[in-house]
Amino acid sequence: MNSTYCRKVEVTILTPTYNRAYTLPRLYNSLLNQSDMRFVWVIVDDGSTDNTKALVESFKTDNFPIMYLYKENGGKHTAVNLGVKYIDTKYTFIVDSDDFLRENAIELVDKWIEEIDGIKGFAGISGVRVYNEEGQNIIGEFPDNCEYIDCLNSERKRKKLMGDKAEIYKTELLKQNPFPEYKDERFVPESVVWNKFALMGLKVRWHKEGIVVCEYLKDGLTSAVNQRDYFEKNYKGYRLDCEVSLKALKFPYNYSAASVFYAKSRAIGRAKKSLDGINITLFEKMLIKVLGMIRYQWGRY
Repeated sequence: MNSTYCRKVEVTILTPTYNRAYTLPRLYNSLLNQSDMRFVWVIVDDGSTDNTKALVESFKTDNFPIMYLYKENGGKHTAVNLGVKYIDTKYTFIVDSDDFLRENAIELVDKWIEEIDGIKGFAGISGVRVYNEEGQNIIGEFPDNCEYIDCLNSERKRKKLMGDKAEIYKTELLKQNPFPEYKDERFVPESVVWNKFALMGLKVRWHKEGIVVCEYLKDGLTSAVNQRDYFEKNYKGYRLDCEVSLKALKFPYNYSAASVFYAKSRAIGRAKKSLDGINITLFEKMLIKVLGMIRYQWGRY
């Protein structure tokens, strides 16, 4: 890649992957079909036991650089941490290995980056995830009366922006704020870092346009995080998410989020000390416990 081309590239697509040799070609083909080829693709293999390495080595194109990194299995967040260390573009676009991009995704991303470039107070930009290539059937919520909204990640519920989105963050912020890694745990909610950006007062410009086509697989991470044993196996990460949410979210969403954590803790028999060490008042702790008990009894967690 020559220096002239480097200066034009604003974004790196970062793909953490684990045993996804059967889905990666679809993502690869969607990158080949981009209307704007100004990007780098970094693939972090999180200890795959299938033929992921050989597959990636077979990917050949002169249109964009491809970097392959291998590490022992540690979870998506650890793969992101490693990949970010090797990225030198201004922005990083995390795209899962079982998703793929619409043809104009990078074209839109570059346009959106240009719109906020030089404006202080932004952590990045975002599009939405959709269920089909036509960009219809938005995943999650987005208000009907606007094309984009500027707000903190912690304000999304109030702004009706819930659901998985397609965020592109400033690489330097990701380098300075890596995901925490816990021994013997394989998952940390992404909101731990995204809400940390919110605590720093950094907004995201959330666009309504669909750029990522998403398919939730039965063996995917989204399905796993809804399981009780997954919560138990990654308890420290979820507890940290609760702690950060209490600081970042506004009333009443902060207590609602914490009550979900408490209800899940009760479900696995760890409620007694679940809120110990979190910097909240005794009244706040009691409120969270009451709300959590109600959630637990109703099974809404």
